[in-house]
Amino acid sequence: MNSGIAAPWLASVGAGRWQLSGIRAARDNGISVLAMDGDPDAPGLAVADSAMVVDIRDPKVVVDAVAASEIQLAGAISFAAEVGMRAVGALRDRFSLPGPGFKVMEQLTDKAKQRHAWEMADLENPRFWRIVEDLQQGYAAISDADEPVIIKPVDSAGSRGVTRLDGDAHKNEQRAALERALSGSQSQRAIVESVLPGREYTVETFADGETTHVLAVTVKRKVANTGDTVANELATPDDPPDVLDAIGKTACQALEAVGYREGPGHVEIMYAAGLAPALIEAAGRGAGFMVFERFVPLTSGYDILAACVAQAIGRQVRYSPATKQAGVIRFFPSKPGRVHAYAGFELANDCDGVEAGSFVNVGDTMSAAESDGDRLGYILATGPTPGIAHQRADLAESFISFEIAQDV
Repeated sequence: MNSGIAAPWLASVGAGRWQLSGIRAARDNGISVLAMDGDPDAPGLAVADSAMVVDIRDPKVVVDAVAASEIQLAGAISFAAEVGMRAVGALRDRFSLPGPGFKVMEQLTDKAKQRHAWEMADLENPRFWRIVEDLQQGYAAISDADEPVIIKPVDSAGSRGVTRLDGDAHKNEQRAALERALSGSQSQRAIVESVLPGREYTVETFADGETTHVLAVTVKRKVANTGDTVANELATPDDPPDVLDAIGKTACQALEAVGYREGPGHVEIMYAAGLAPALIEAAGRGAGFMVFERFVPLTSGYDILAACVAQAIGRQVRYSPATKQAGVIRFFPSKPGRVHAYAGFELANDCDGVEAGSFVNVGDTMSAAESDGDRLGYILATGPTPGIAHQRADLAESFISFEIAQDV
């Protein structure tokens, strides 16, 4: 029976592949969705209740478009799109919507502001870091660091524009790395920072307004020959509980230090035995590539999508612990050439605790893996222990093949 009460409206700033599950979760929970994206072919635009093609990188353009639509929003969110975070904050400020506003979102999309906030909170940063705006400043920073460095855009994500340079890197290598980072930044700024020791971990969180909760911790494995910057696997670690607790605590402190206490979080951390966990970067959103919408719910037992859409429109959400399991999400890195064929996914999906899929279609032209976006497909395996999850992923991978060939 129709109650006559209009459904609340939620703006999804970003409507790409990794926003689809969030948009559907909102609609499944009786919430109308206004989807916004700069790509007219973004799949979320087709499943939302209303759609706008708009430059979501520009907060003012997004705010003006919503105002002109006369839709009365109850909330705004960017489920897993870094590029939409500032616009989300601007919408919340302009229309008095629930959740962190522009100032907090700006800190979560600006690595320089994050580093300053973490220094003030006595959290572990790289020994050396500096913001540069041109090549000459970049050369000086690399020289002053006098050790291997990471060079990356101040305001980008997904390993785009990131380069690792050894301390004896040639000037041409330095120039290429700096140009890549500066051109990949919306504000034409790059950060040069010393390489942190140890293994890289990610922490997925949910903050309910009172407490920031750790839903999943993973350790990363990287693609060979990408300068240790592009990941091809995230997996539940087998580290001792005290190590995982320290990593999780650091992630929560990092988000809270920039004023982020409501919503999903994604934090990247380096850890080496005997040292405090050190911060790489943080985001006030879910991670893409099946992590937010599949890996986190499957391994944590918590319905993060339902929690996020309810919280975004002002409903009270409280985290309740659930039974956790181990997981592995493994990616097939891109290779140069055209996709001629792929096979084995049906067999992989028949394996216990496994789901797998392709990100590409036959005929697609691919390049070498240079960022996290350069992926052919995935395997997600779960199990009662990290070892069993890995065994299941290995078995599934044995069935899958991609035929990538250079057309003559």
